[in-house]
Amino acid sequence: MPFIFAGGYSYDNRYLLDFNYRSDGASMFGTNNRFRNTWSVGVGWNIQNERFLRDSKFFQLLKLRASVGNPGNQNFAAYQAFSTYAFNGWMTNIFGTGVILNQLGNPDLAWQETVNYNVGTDVTVWGNRVNVTFDYYVKITDPLLAIITTPGSMGITSVTMNAGQQKTNGVELTLKVSPVYRPHDRINWNISLNGTHAKAKYAKIGNAFSSLNNEGRASLSGMTRYYDGGSPTAIWGVRSAGIDPATGKELFIKKDGTYSFSYDVNDEVVLGDTEPKLEGVIGTTFYYKGLSVGCYFRYSLGAQIFNSALFQKVENIGTADVFNNQDKRALYDRWSPNNTEAYFKGISLTQKTDKSSRFVMDENYISGESFSIGYEFTQSFVRKLGLSALSVQANMNDAFRISSVKNERGIDYPFARTISFSVAATF
Repeated sequence: MPFIFAGGYSYDNRYLLDFNYRSDGASMFGTNNRFRNTWSVGVGWNIQNERFLRDSKFFQLLKLRASVGNPGNQNFAAYQAFSTYAFNGWMTNIFGTGVILNQLGNPDLAWQETVNYNVGTDVTVWGNRVNVTFDYYVKITDPLLAIITTPGSMGITSVTMNAGQQKTNGVELTLKVSPVYRPHDRINWNISLNGTHAKAKYAKIGNAFSSLNNEGRASLSGMTRYYDGGSPTAIWGVRSAGIDPATGKELFIKKDGTYSFSYDVNDEVVLGDTEPKLEGVIGTTFYYKGLSVGCYFRYSLGAQIFNSALFQKVENIGTADVFNNQDKRALYDRWSPNNTEAYFKGISLTQKTDKSSRFVMDENYISGESFSIGYEFTQSFVRKLGLSALSVQANMNDAFRISSVKNERGIDYPFARTISFSVAATF
């Protein structure tokens, strides 16, 4: 049963304070670290209510605020701190089926500790027509909760433990403008722009994740590496000089800048980062005497992605996939004596294609995230129908997506374009 203590204080609606303290226990952590205390403190200053601005009609809101806290995180698999066993189905005896160790417990497994620091400001001017919100934050997670690969001699493949630190710095800005603001006439038009930028890096890792790095190098799809100072969203691989026009083979760039036809994992470098330089939402809403229209567009700029569609369905396509699901470039855009300036190696070169910068691409996109239109019928019309309220609404999500990368959607996460209609009546 959690223990919670929270409170707040406001003096003359100028100086604000809120705080909370909470003690929780969670069974997914070790018996020696099952309970954890979380807390947060926030302060605010409504400058527009100070005497020197109280008579000003320009600022409707001018607030400075700051907060610090360590929120808890229980979003982890259950029983990861316990030793568990599995039935040994491939070996039985006269006594029946035995069990083998499936997961090694860790009674010292602790909560993933995160401390959030935030400073920001809220500004509203021009008769509530312009609203600006700005935040700068620092998030430090120490220690991380990670799954570490273990030697095969232990009889298990991995163990969950605490190791390393991740620090994230970010800024977020939201601007909302109302070119038309007539609430008394039930007419309003808003335009909003939101933008965020964040950058994260690892620390205090040392050699704790060396086995995961080795696994990633051996894996056909593993692009993440864990190093002090490294980004958790960095894309690792070997640089490519493209396809050699004379042979149709891929030419790799080694760390010392020389060229080689041989792929060497020791030549891996950071090829890009999946974290955008800037991302956010642009939106507009319009309301006119019962009619409401909303449009929201999501954008992302300055990120890179590893184009798995090209990597897996062109040069690394399996025998079965050739007949069932393939990219047409697997046949048409290959190197040949008549097509020496090709992007993909010769079709006769059937050996495995390794991770290289040839498949890392800049991704900038804008998508139609949601569109809506609705109407709230007037009271005079509603009363004639014997109702107290009546409204209709239509919504559409993921209407379109324009991207600088031609890639498949729905491979890692289900993609669906949805349209819905609704009628709400109150009797």
